[in-house]
Parts: sequence; structure tokens; C-alpha cells
Amino acid sequence: YFSLAPQSTVSLLNMATVNDRQQKTDKALYYIEAAMGHNFKDSMNAFYHFSHSNILMQDGQYKKGWRAYDWRLFFAPIETRFSQYLEKAPYWTGQNLKGKTIVVLGEQGLGDCLHFVRLVPLLATLPKDARPKKIYFLVWDSLVRLMAHSLKDHAPLIEVAKMPPIDENLNIPCDYFVFIMSLMARLNIGVDDIDNRPYLKATDDDMQKWQKKKEKIDDEKGQALYNIGLVWQGNPRKSVAGMNSVDQRRSFSLSEFLTFMTDDLKKPYKKIRFYTLQKEYRDEDLELAKTVENLELWGQDFNDFGDTVAAAQMMDMAISVDTSALHAIAASGIETWMPTRFDACFRWMNGRKHDLWYEKMRLFFPDRPKNRQFILDSLKKSLSARLKTLDLLNDD
Repeated sequence: YFSLAPQSTVSLLNMATVNDRQQKTDKALYYIEAAMGHNFKDSMNAFYHFSHSNILMQDGQYKKGWRAYDWRLFFAPIETRFSQYLEKAPYWTGQNLKGKTIVVLGEQGLGDCLHFVRLVPLLATLPKDARPKKIYFLVWDSLVRLMAHSLKDHAPLIEVAKMPPIDENLNIPCDYFVFIMSLMARLNIGVDDIDNRPYLKATDDDMQKWQKKKEKIDDEKGQALYNIGLVWQGNPRKSVAGMNSVDQRRSFSLSEFLTFMTDDLKKPYKKIRFYTLQKEYRDEDLELAKTVENLELWGQDFNDFGDTVAAAQMMDMAISVDTSALHAIAASGIETWMPTRFDACFRWMNGRKHDLWYEKMRLFFPDRPKNRQFILDSLKKSLSARLKTLDLLNDD
């Protein structure tokens, strides 16, 4: 590798980022570790170590990477809440929890909370000489009902409650608090320790509600022989430049998804029906959706993620980009195909076909950066093969 001036830590970070996005993990680690070897302000130091953790996990070095992931606590946006709550209770770093009360906090995005809630019951099943007497799990409004129902087998030891606003202090008496993604390191979980079985459950009432909605559509339009849930976009987060850039690389338009929603003659599949499982839509996608005869707009009627999971149970499979709905769907046990960007989130690692986090999830990577058409063509080929096997292709 070429050399840079020792003080050029930003350049080193940029080189690490470029190589990471190109799946050149060894070079990315070289540059980020070189940057970490210099002296700089604490917030920048934390960010470099945090970037290092992401690259380690992208490389499959989970235990080492998750230990380093705690550096996120020392810069925005999580730093404010972390510093504020330290005034209330110490952060849990692995101390014995016997007889203690611990607060587990959701963090970052809704998808992160949906993804890592699987770790909370592990605290409830620690050996008796290390098990807490009470676990409070704090999440955002749209998750409370789903989490409470999914964790009900562990009540009253685990109690789900609403996350306080960012400008309010932690209002639950406790001995320790911990952000949910820190549990990976605290519980020493590596690649081979991940339990990928379904863990999110819809209530009976929600299941009945969405079953009735589906039956009404089948009665009015004819029963489809195969039902597929769709999520083609995530939250654009336009106010956060870096996150908006990520969304531009992960999200699609409905017109792009039509590539695989139609046959080789660009005609709708007559024997299958698509249902949207996302809540938000671009205006142009809504207009186009009205012209797609075998597409039903469901997500706009979701009240919370309890509805997302229940509606997903009506599907034979789902195709979703990397967003919160994806985790809700895949964690409920529905077969899920995920088209993702070349520089995918660290949790998916580089170039994997079958995901280690979810039992029935398949990953679709492009062959090179920005080649979205490769993903769409791969989805079309795979879906056509599935429909052919099930004898659901359009008749000639």
C-alpha cells in the first residue's frame, strides 16, 4: 500500500471507507488501523474505532468486532442518551446481575431493535447465580405491542415499556442500563452462536384482522395461488447526509421492482398477487401502483409493527430491501429475499448467499458497486424458477 503523511488520519479513514465499500476488507482494515494509531480528539478517536468494528464484523470477526462496537457510545447520536443515563445508573459491562434490575434500551433504527431483540431473553435465561431479578426493555411506540407479545413467555421477568423522549432522563430505578446491541459483546456471541429461528409473533387478533382483509380481496378479485409481500424502499432520512446516501444505494422504485413482478413479455403474473408491506411510499410509486393489477397496497394501513408481522403471515414469501420491515418479516419466519447494495451493512457480511441471522432469508448482492440491474435480473431469474417449479407461470 502507498504511504500517507502520519497526520492524514482523515485520508486514512477515507481509504478505509472506499476499500470497505469495494469489499476489499484486508485493505480497509489496514487503513483504519493505521488511522487508529494516531492521536486526535476523543470524538474522532471513537469514530475511528467504531469504523474499525464495522469492518471487523463485515469480515466475520464478530467477537472482536462487537467488543469494539461500544465505541459508538462516545459520539452522536447515541452519546447524548448514554451520557445522560450515566447520571442515573452505571452502564452494564458484564457485572454479575444476580438480584439486580437492568434496563435494556433500543437504539439507532427500528430495524436494529427488531433484529437484536432476540438477545433480551438470553438475559432472562442466564444461570440462576447470574440472572437479574428484573429486565425492563424500552422501545419506541411502534414496537411496544409487538415486543410485549413476542416476549410474553418471559413475563413478568421481562417487561416492555415505552422509550422516554431524548430530552428526558431514565425514569426507571435500576442497577444497570445497556443498549441492546452491546448485548452481543456482553454475552460473547460469535458467528457460530447465532440462533436464527423465528422469534417475533403476531397476536391472534392481528392475524384474524389481516386474514379477513386477504379473504375479502380473494373474494373480490379471485384467489391467488401464491402471495408475495414487497418492500422496495426504506426511510430516506434526507436530513442526514450519510444515511440518505446509504438509502439511495439500498432502496428501489416500484418501476424497478416491476422487472421481476412481470413475465418476459412484461405482463403481470396471473396466478400470483403482490402485497406491499411498507408503510411509506413515494408519490410516483403510489401513482404507478394504481396501474398494477395484481398489486395490493397494504402497508399504509399498518398501525405498528404488530400489523407488519401479522400481514406478513398471510404471505408465501416476501422480497424486501434492508429496512425495518425486513427484520419484522424475516424474524417472524417468512421466507424472505433481500436485494442489497454491494457495500452492505456489516451484519450481512460480504457476498453471502444465505443469511446467518434469519433461517429463511436469502441475500441478493450485485456483482459490482451500483449495478442494480444485476440484482433485479437475479431476482427475476430466481422468482421465475420458483414459479416454474410451482407451475405458476403465465400460460403461453
